[in-house]
Amino acid sequence: MTVYFSKERYYIEQMIRQGQMKQEFKKVSFTMFMTQLKGMMNMPFLYPQYISEVLHSFPSETFFLEMYTKEIEQWMEQTLCITNMYYEWPRAVHM
Repeated sequence: MTVYFSKERYYIEQMIRQGQMKQEFKKVSFTMFMTQLKGMMNMPFLYPQYISEVLHSFPSETFFLEMYTKEIEQWMEQTLCITNMYYEWPRAVHM
């Protein structure tokens, strides 16, 4: 299983460029941003055993998907946005 961005890559690049032109987004390396985003989207599904052992969860569980999605959203905000849109996000894993 892998994630392949083609059309999505174009739309994400346009979104980032527009945000940078409006001075809402930081100047970031688009290539590195896409590499990291793709890695985060792939990892739980390529290595479900790791998720199971370390987080005691499974990538197919609704709870995991919701929390992991929020983590990716938070990462995107911290990476791109000049000011935080959201002040506090729930953590994906509660120990």
